[in-house]
Amino acid sequence: MILATGIVTIALLLALILSKKMSALSALVIVPVLGSLVAGFGLETADFAIKGIQAIAPVVAMFVFAILFFGVLTDAGMFDPIINIILKMVGSDPRKVCVGAALLAMLVHLDGSGAVTFLVAVPAMLPLFDKLGLDRRVLACVIALGAGTMNLVPWGGPTLRAATALQVKITDLYSPVIIPQLAGLLFVLGISWFLGRREARRLGIQTTNVGVVHQRELIPEEQTMRRPRLFWVNILLTIATIGLLVSGWVAPALVFMIGAILALTINYPILKEQKERIDAHAKAALLMASILLAAGVFTGIMKESGM
Repeated sequence: MILATGIVTIALLLALILSKKMSALSALVIVPVLGSLVAGFGLETADFAIKGIQAIAPVVAMFVFAILFFGVLTDAGMFDPIINIILKMVGSDPRKVCVGAALLAMLVHLDGSGAVTFLVAVPAMLPLFDKLGLDRRVLACVIALGAGTMNLVPWGGPTLRAATALQVKITDLYSPVIIPQLAGLLFVLGISWFLGRREARRLGIQTTNVGVVHQRELIPEEQTMRRPRLFWVNILLTIATIGLLVSGWVAPALVFMIGAILALTINYPILKEQKERIDAHAKAALLMASILLAAGVFTGIMKESGM
């Protein structure tokens, strides 16, 4: 009975999500609760769910503060000089332009947010693609490849959900993945170079770097948030945070909590500015946190009930 209920629960969950009949957030909570009730566990279902939530709470905390940490550093303009260097280096060579777009996606996707990656990388590279006559689908492809492979970072959604389902530490899960991820990133750069070369042949472009230097323009609101004088301070803070995270000496949640607080305090010492930066990234943090907590309900019920 329990085995059959577990199989039906998982099958129904996947069917509802893939058919878009129900959101992942709703399905991860409602379906396992109903499955547990049908299996006869009654009010014990609530205890199962709470145990799952307690197990995933540190992961949720890590992800929320990771989004805030990288979001604040992006607002402060830590990535701007690096982005400008990439744009200057690619010139008008389609191969370098495609590789640059992939590198930019990898860089921006350090925060693990797909929406932010596309909102930064596409506006930065699209004018250059259009100016050279390159296929926009190639831009979408290389950005998606770069972001997708980079998403394996410890604070990325897939890694967090896998660690939650397997009930293992983030650092224990990620350490064996570092080398394969680096290999994957190199493969993405190779694919980007290949696509750029194919575009060059299609357009009949023979020369490279013919005086085309694209510059990323910031809107006034973005300019007021930038802290260019704190660039190296933010770089050192990022290196220290990631290094401490990968080392496993300190709990990942605490690492990003301290990192986010330091980033806020250093770049935006005024309380009003800190509140504005928190509000700006609250939506993304809340969305992922709610899904992770729902996943905790699912794994808690499935594990504790024996399904």
